[in-house]
Parts: sequence; C-alpha cells; structure tokens
Amino acid sequence: MSFETSPNPHHLYRDPDNGVILGVCAGFADYFGWERRTLRIAVAISAIFFLPQVLVVYVLAAIFMKRKPSPVYGTGEEAVFWRAVSMRPADTFSSLRYRFRTLEDRLVRLEKHVTSKEYKLNRDFRDLEGR
Repeated sequence: MSFETSPNPHHLYRDPDNGVILGVCAGFADYFGWERRTLRIAVAISAIFFLPQVLVVYVLAAIFMKRKPSPVYGTGEEAVFWRAVSMRPADTFSSLRYRFRTLEDRLVRLEKHVTSKEYKLNRDFRDLEGR
C-alpha cells in the first residue's frame, strides 16, 4: 500500500491557512499535536542562535512538504485517533483491543439475557397485556 492510498490521512503537510509565513510550523504542530504558538516561539529562539541553519531547514521544508488538503479529517475525534496511531501505535491498538473486549462482554451479556427463559416469559406477559 503506497503513501497516497493509505487509509491513514495523518501525514506531514504544510498548513498555510493556519500558518504565519508558509505554514511549516503550523504543519509540524498539527502533525505532532503541539501548540502552534509554542513551536513558533521555539523556532524564533532557535533562529536567534542558528539563523542560517534554521532558515535553510525552514525553506527546504516549505519546498518539500505538500500543502495540506482542505478536509483531512471528518471530525476532531478522527484527527486525535489518527495522530495516536501514527505516534503511539501499540497504545492505540491496545486501547482498541480493550474497547472491543468490553463491547464483546456487553454483547455476551445481552445475548445471554435475550436467550434466557426469563426474557421469553416477560415478553409473553407483555404480549398478553397488549391484547
């Protein structure tokens, strides 16, 4: 499966709509889940001490990073999920396994209740009351 056909929409993009200059800091902040302002301050402080290197890295990132498409995620919850999959896949799959296990337990209890004689008896009484 290639990068373009991956079901995971969480990729590193430039985000000029939320950016100040070219959207590089906004793109990195969105990808890693950081605050844009904090990252911009860190880049500005780094530029004070290492201006040529920071400038070169910023320009190269602006050139090679694709522009962020308008609807990347359907909801904010989807964005959080895909960011977690990219950053901490083991934790995400563990969380999903836990969710499915609890759903399975609930389903087992529901099936047990629906197939019990008590449920059938209660249903028969309701049917008699309805007549």
